[in-house]
Amino acid sequence: RLTQTQLAERAGTSQATIAKLESGQLDASADLLERLTLQIGFPVAFLLGTDPMELPEGSLLLYRKKAKLSKADQEHVYNLSQLALTAVAELRQRFKPIPKTFPLLCGSDPKRAAGLIRNALGLKPGAPVDRLVQRLEASGVVCLALPIGEGCEGFDAFSALAGQETPVIAYHAGRPTDRVRMSVAHEAGHLALHGSAQLGPADAEAEAYGVAGELLLPSEELLSEMGSPLTVTELIRLKSRWGVSIAALIQRARHLERISVDQHKRLFIKLGKLGWRLNEPGSEQLAPEKPRLLARMFESVFRGDTRAFAESLGYPVSLVDALLAANGVGPSSSASDRGRLVEFARPEPRNTATPVRFAPGGRR
Repeated sequence: RLTQTQLAERAGTSQATIAKLESGQLDASADLLERLTLQIGFPVAFLLGTDPMELPEGSLLLYRKKAKLSKADQEHVYNLSQLALTAVAELRQRFKPIPKTFPLLCGSDPKRAAGLIRNALGLKPGAPVDRLVQRLEASGVVCLALPIGEGCEGFDAFSALAGQETPVIAYHAGRPTDRVRMSVAHEAGHLALHGSAQLGPADAEAEAYGVAGELLLPSEELLSEMGSPLTVTELIRLKSRWGVSIAALIQRARHLERISVDQHKRLFIKLGKLGWRLNEPGSEQLAPEKPRLLARMFESVFRGDTRAFAESLGYPVSLVDALLAANGVGPSSSASDRGRLVEFARPEPRNTATPVRFAPGGRR
């Protein structure tokens, strides 16, 4: 999250030099590389390396015309996603590929797309969706829970095709489970209907939410269970069964014309009076949605040794701890190590004629 000026001051150089490095107009000397690595916490080898799978630039805001993320937040989320994806990709190279059964570009009918996704996830028709994220992983989608922490209030999730073929869904690990499930289902809808199209249709967001609604709240089954009139008590019961927010249930009921516009409005006013617009009851009782692929591969290869995994990636141990915790593994480095400056071995002298290209956030 350093600006060019802040990084330049800390590394003892100029903002213009950092700008030229990031744009590829200047090659970094060995001395400057070493000073930069001391500030960003990554070794020289990381800056000189390549990413096994690259997320397309601009994918974060592909379908969000009114996104509230600042430029700094966009870069932070994108770079963290790329770091997490690289960690997964490095481990996946040691295992057999997971067959991709997730349906891509399956037309523009949200209900049909939701049915195809349900089939790919091995779900019974009309049944509530359990372990959504892990089912998506089993269908070949790389799911990344991002340890974003504070900030990035406008971010929930995004999706893309990495390397033009691998479906990826990255989401904010700190959101409530009901919000995570709808966000992930929404991105699954984008992948199924739009892939990584540079320009989706004007109603792409509505189409993706249509898929998410039919995936998590299939119309026939939901309508048969909804009482009349639709009360807050009834909504709490439905939330527990279907694993989505009360707000999403109200929206779905209106979309299916179970309630009128006035009823829709009155229900949301009721939520506001109860203080439930931002913090609904029952969310903490839902089973967390966490990926398992990264955790299982890490345990199989590194047997819980976070430091060895960090060294293989060229990442700070604190970053690897955070990524693993968000993706289903608790931190394994000692408490005394966490929060301390991560020290890297001094790099050997190297031929600096090889161009080194930087991007904001430390990506090459």
